Amino acid sequence: MDISEVRKAHKVLQKAFQEGNQMLIIDILRLLKNKVVVSEALVDTKVGVTIGKLRNYSEKYVADLAKEISKKWRGDLSALKKASLVKNTSEMEKMSVVSSTSNTLEKTRNTVSNCIKTDITGDKVRDNCISLIYNALVCDSDDLNAEILSKAKAIDEFVFNFYSHKTDDSYRQKMRSLLLNLKDKKNPSLRENVINGELSIPRLCTMTSQEMASKERKEEDKKLEEINLFKARGPKPIKAVTDLFQCGKCKQRKVSYYQMQTRRADEPMTTFYECQVCDNRWKT
Repeated sequence: MDISEVRKAHKVLQKAFQEGNQMLIIDILRLLKNKVVVSEALVDTKVGVTIGKLRNYSEKYVADLAKEISKKWRGDLSALKKASLVKNTSEMEKMSVVSSTSNTLEKTRNTVSNCIKTDITGDKVRDNCISLIYNALVCDSDDLNAEILSKAKAIDEFVFNFYSHKTDDSYRQKMRSLLLNLKDKKNPSLRENVINGELSIPRLCTMTSQEMASKERKEEDKKLEEINLFKARGPKPIKAVTDLFQCGKCKQRKVSYYQMQTRRADEPMTTFYECQVCDNRWKT
């Protein structure tokens, strides 16, 4: 499909979306999935914006199809941009136009390099927070500057409204928590989910630091919690050794266990297990 055909298909898709014509939506999405060749010009058609909205469609098949197309196009466009950068750099090097220090293909994206103006709200604290959130979201993204800036503004607006339209300690502490998690290099999925709409702004802004943490950090925190729990259990209770339980690590059945009340009094006790062969520990 050429760009003119994509524009026509986009108009039909928009109308079908507005009218709730599910069958037509599916037909157009399938057509776009199989016939469209991703190019820079495709961005100008804004068909990606409509497909982005369809990722939250009530019918799962439609939503999944829209997500699949969005993911594929984003990947193709990223590869296209990188290929273009490599080609341009190669040509410039051959012509000896660039200096020896210009070997880096990608420039760090931020408000300065992207010429983004964040003096938006008239409040220096809020504007600075918008700038910092933008820099965190854009660091490894190929999405449009305007889309990422709109996300940064939406985050600030939600938190500002949530804390009674004040930039007090509560507002600053929440923005600081969001910033630390969004700029975590080991947590790219959080940034991607915010940008592509998988994670809504209200949900993001009401998550705890633990909920926003990367999978790796959650696993580390869980291990640390278990270690501390075993260390802080106080006087060692009497353990019973049995062959009723199998160690998940060494598969042996020589396991000691004991119970402790670690939750509320009206809740079941926690059972702690320790393999007598490999020292593996777990609890239920």
